Amino acid sequence: MSVRCVEVAAKMLENVFLACLLGFLFFVALLDYRKGEIPLLLVAAGFLCFTGMRLILGNLTIPEMALGLLPGAFLLLLSVLTKQAVGLGDGAVLLCVGVFFGWLATVILFGISIFSAAIGSILIMITKKKKRKETIPFLPFLYFGYLCFLAFY
Repeated sequence: MSVRCVEVAAKMLENVFLACLLGFLFFVALLDYRKGEIPLLLVAAGFLCFTGMRLILGNLTIPEMALGLLPGAFLLLLSVLTKQAVGLGDGAVLLCVGVFFGWLATVILFGISIFSAAIGSILIMITKKKKRKETIPFLPFLYFGYLCFLAFY
C-alpha cells in the first residue's frame, strides 16, 4: 500500500470522527435546548469515545490532549463557583471537544461559541423571549461554533 493511500485513509477516518463529534454535539445541544440538562453518563461515554478516536488518529500527543481539557475544566470550575449558573454539562461536553482537538482548536471553538452566545442572548432579550436573569442553553451555541469551526478546519 502506498503512502498516499495511507494518508487518504487517515483523512477519511478523521472525517468520520469529525462527523461523530458533529452528531454528538447536535444531540447534546438538542437535549440542552429542550430539557436544560445533559446526562453526564452520556457525556462520559462521549469522552471515552473521543479520547479513543484521537488516540487512533495519533496526531496529537497526550500532553496536547491534556491541555485541551483546560477550557472544559475552566467551565466546570465556573459552574461550581457560580452554583451552576453555568451548567456542569457545558463544561463536561467541552472536555470531550478538548480531548479530541487539543488546546488551541478548543480555545478557538470556545471563543466562537461564547461570542455567538453573547449575540444570541442580546437578540433573545431584544425580542423579549427571555428576561435578563433567565438562563439560556449554551450547547446550541457550542454546536453553532463547531459548525463555523468546521467551515475553516
